[in-house]
Amino acid sequence: MGGNFKVSKTIRIILEGWLPVLVANEKPIQAGGILYGIRFRGDRMYGDVSFLMPIYDGVEKLLKVMPLGLPLLSFGYTW
Repeated sequence: MGGNFKVSKTIRIILEGWLPVLVANEKPIQAGGILYGIRFRGDRMYGDVSFLMPIYDGVEKLLKVMPLGLPLLSFGYTW
């Protein structure tokens, strides 16, 4: 679930929440995340500069080296 807030004609602030999911590895854990960032939008192309803040037990180790979360950069095209 998520949404966005229009700042100007070409810029939006985006926020998404990912519900907890079961991750399969040696010891199953509950994990989720929050994605937040900025979307730059043109007539047909858009780009996101965002961060994924994971939510799980032990995330403190990751946040020591990446306090804003995992950086993401994405581009898209609509026709």
